[in-house]
Amino acid sequence: MTLEQDQNLCKIIDSYSSKDDAYWSFRGRAKRFHCHNLIHYPAMMVPEMQGELLDVFLTEVQNIESVIDPFVGSGTTLSEALSRGLDFLGIDINPLAILACEVKSGALYTKKLQEKTDLLLHNIKKDKSNIVSKNFFGINKWFTKQTQLELSTIYRCIKAEQSKWARKIFWLSLSTTVRAVCNSRSSTYKLHIKPNKEIDNIPSAILIFEKTINKNISNMKEQKEFLAKNKVLKINKSISKVFLKNIDTTNNIKHNKKYDLLISSPPYGDNQTTVPYGQFSYLPLMWIDIADIKNLSKKNMLINPNTIDFNSLG
Repeated sequence: MTLEQDQNLCKIIDSYSSKDDAYWSFRGRAKRFHCHNLIHYPAMMVPEMQGELLDVFLTEVQNIESVIDPFVGSGTTLSEALSRGLDFLGIDINPLAILACEVKSGALYTKKLQEKTDLLLHNIKKDKSNIVSKNFFGINKWFTKQTQLELSTIYRCIKAEQSKWARKIFWLSLSTTVRAVCNSRSSTYKLHIKPNKEIDNIPSAILIFEKTINKNISNMKEQKEFLAKNKVLKINKSISKVFLKNIDTTNNIKHNKKYDLLISSPPYGDNQTTVPYGQFSYLPLMWIDIADIKNLSKKNMLINPNTIDFNSLG
């Protein structure tokens, strides 16, 4: 990029805030739709902000074809890159982030997904087993017995699904469900036990899962329509080439392709105390078959609730 292009970019971006000091806060203008709404994740970026910045660069700088985000998180930058047909490399140490990005960049077989979801929900409702299918340290602290049984039912039925692409979508929906029905407070990303009164009123995991998966199907249908409208959809999938790496960004990143533009939002403060992405993700990951997450390479990241945060850059 030339000095003149750099100066033009600065002028354009400055012009937005010169008219409105609060322009880049996107207060009242931020909305999460289609794949941006598949998961709630700590400290997510504003999609409209990333989209506008991308459009400025695409207008002013020729030959931008690819984007890299070394702290990809739930994939906000990924989603905006997909919407513009740009190739993408996303990096994150958190397995839940990798799963979310795999789902967002995966094939959009929405009709088949609806059929598989209907069958999954049917199988969940007819499963009468009283077996808890998972066992990990703290399970009785963080989940009531009834919730353990219901999550186990969902877990077994997802495992029985033969298509991995569908299982990944189901696992992501289950991750949201786990956060909603665990005994940890929803007012913080840290693991803090709820008061007994709130634990007594925890909703049915099966009902929450059904609501979540149906919402996510609607989001994926919106995503498919959006990509088709932007002419970046080919045979039920974005034309973008997406690569995801579960590695530590402080190490050398080996990749056979160079990327034109870096857009990211690094971790906020100290992961262990400020925004604990690992604590947020730990309980959901305990109920997911992580063997279904394709790009995992970091080992022993789920030893305890703090392992991800201790290994993170923040």
